[in-house]
Amino acid sequence: MEYAEKQLIQVNQSALMTEARSVMSPHLGMIIGAFVVYLIVSGLSGLIPLGSLLIGGPMALGLAYFTLNISRDRNPELGNIFEGFKHFGTAFVTYLLMGLGVLCAMILLIIPGFIVAMGWSQAYYIISDEPEISAVDALKKSWHMMDGYKMDIFILMLRFIPWMLLCILTLGLGLLYVWPWMSVTFAKYHDEISNKSSAREMDIIDHLID
Repeated sequence: MEYAEKQLIQVNQSALMTEARSVMSPHLGMIIGAFVVYLIVSGLSGLIPLGSLLIGGPMALGLAYFTLNISRDRNPELGNIFEGFKHFGTAFVTYLLMGLGVLCAMILLIIPGFIVAMGWSQAYYIISDEPEISAVDALKKSWHMMDGYKMDIFILMLRFIPWMLLCILTLGLGLLYVWPWMSVTFAKYHDEISNKSSAREMDIIDHLID
């Protein structure tokens, strides 16, 4: 474990934010439309008993799938945000476990709650790439992937707070750009961390062999 920690590499957050804006540009109208649809569907689900609980996971998974397609420039489509319903069971269980896990951690202390949330933050991206993976395994893989990066991704999240505050000047309309920008940046962060995690595991294996 000590050797693995020495292999951690700082992620260039500013570069990721810039790259996210660049890949969004050709699809900006469709991206904003997709996020508006996401908000409408999520909002309407709250009017139905247990609606938010039932569709929260599939919608979160669909959003991860959608933003990964944007991040990787893989011809994103508005319908991507509903891809999560194709894996309803896994998405629902992941959503349930994440909610319960973070809630239990928050009851203990507020800081562990954030740690758990950051540690499991990659679960939906992992399921998007590995649709056959179980919810528990996705959470375990996310936790392993975020080893050493929990504070880093939290700092990345904080970078968007000033932009969100500026949206007050636009009566909130600016969020239709800032929210997608943040989401695509996190999708790019996932790919960055995933690549570094794979490289780190290979380095550890090579080190043990040597």
